[in-house]
Amino acid sequence: MQYVAAFGRLKVPPASVDCVIFTHLHPDHIGHKHLFPNATFIFHRDEPLGFYFSKNRRLVLGGDALLTLTPGTPVRAEQIGYEPDLRALGDQIYIRHAPGHTPGSTMIFALIEGLIYAWSGDVFLNRAYYEEWKPPGSSWNQALIFEHMEYVRDRADVIVPGHGAPFRI
Repeated sequence: MQYVAAFGRLKVPPASVDCVIFTHLHPDHIGHKHLFPNATFIFHRDEPLGFYFSKNRRLVLGGDALLTLTPGTPVRAEQIGYEPDLRALGDQIYIRHAPGHTPGSTMIFALIEGLIYAWSGDVFLNRAYYEEWKPPGSSWNQALIFEHMEYVRDRADVIVPGHGAPFRI
């Protein structure tokens, strides 16, 4: 349980987390949702496994969105039809609909200490997939993955892949 150990190192109890954003709803990405009993779960409406969250607080997105996370206030999402300036996100998080691995896959972008972080989901499984410039083998629409790979490469400073350690590009 790497997640539990990581929260322990940070001295943050998982029950105190009030927002969890999913890049997609494959079982290997949502299997620990029970650790976050007080969270609002965020995912795209085109995710076929969304019914697993029917008894949870959830925020279901219909496209790209900007999230404003302010401690002590409910999670708010503004649906947008444009690409924001990632270097000016401030306290916002950009969630970009990135269908390909699944119909409702998303990528998450945040500006942290001047660097653009991209949580790529399974667009990049790990650093080797980035370095070899190859998409994951099993995807809903393989052709779309390359567009998302380029989007991340052209904008991010740090990639947090779906199955590996973060790395700088």
